[in-house]
Amino acid sequence: MNLPKKLITKGFVLFLKAGSMGIKFVFFSIILPKKMSVEDYGNISLLITTITFFIFLVGFDFYNYAHRDFINNSRSLIASKLLNQFVFNFLLFIILTPIFYWVMSYNDLPFFSVAIILLFSEYFGQEVYRLLIVFSKPVLANIILFFRSSFWVLALLLANNFYGIKIDTQNILISWAIGNSLLVVFTILYCFSLDDLVFNKMKIDLSWIKQGLYVSIPFLLSTITLKIIELSDRFIINYFYSSTEVGIYSFYSNISNSLNVVINTTVVIMIYPKILLAFKKKDKKNIPTLIKAYKKEMFIFFDYSGYFTYFIFETFIELDWQRRILFKPYHFLGIINGKCIF
Repeated sequence: MNLPKKLITKGFVLFLKAGSMGIKFVFFSIILPKKMSVEDYGNISLLITTITFFIFLVGFDFYNYAHRDFINNSRSLIASKLLNQFVFNFLLFIILTPIFYWVMSYNDLPFFSVAIILLFSEYFGQEVYRLLIVFSKPVLANIILFFRSSFWVLALLLANNFYGIKIDTQNILISWAIGNSLLVVFTILYCFSLDDLVFNKMKIDLSWIKQGLYVSIPFLLSTITLKIIELSDRFIINYFYSSTEVGIYSFYSNISNSLNVVINTTVVIMIYPKILLAFKKKDKKNIPTLIKAYKKEMFIFFDYSGYFTYFIFETFIELDWQRRILFKPYHFLGIINGKCIF
């Protein structure tokens, strides 16, 4: 029986992203709680949360303007606008660096020099991924994501197994930074290898950047508001309690958030580019159909989200592989959280 090409592509994308996110999920939600103390696990969760929040500030949601603007442009014009976007975001990165340092110092978070490399490289990798999704290249996007998310994790685990390299905060951050930096280098080398891109003819277009700034601000405000709701909880817990409680909370939160990864893989990255292109072309015939398909698949995931989190907590946590007595009283709340996060 011949399977439709669309189904094969969607299955391969799901395999790539499930593999990359699965490896990272197992590492952060299963291996680290077992290898690290609850306090250290809470500290690295705070550090990752800080980096995640600042990625959105550096990005400024500028892609909401840029990607819609150049989706039908020529390759050379797209490259020129991407250069402008990069210049704008890099300036934001420089401006935000002192604030990033202050937040880390206030929360007693270590390894600022490695964390700042992670901040830039994670932002860069995220933008590359978004670009490939916008241009309907989900397979290539997820191949890159698989490399970026899994390479350093597998390398660290192999080093730990064969050479006794300790899995601690420092080695995790260094391995992560190396993996991301390789992606940055490969992307830059690939751009310079393209013959039809003439870099010396590209110019900074301040009017384009200014227009993008005005368009992006409303998106940024809504995104930052949402991310404050999503990410501030760890800092609040750390302020009123300690990093130990942050570690317990992060354990359950990471498992519950895995549902969002599944949704993003099987629904958003496959349908979003088509909806975007339909609006760009003013295709009134297909827009309602695409939106209906999007809502239908989202409803299906919502319906099964509770079963998903229940299966993870009851099947795996009850096996007691993490051997953390502190985690056990909160299993039921974790299941409820998984349903509500959706």
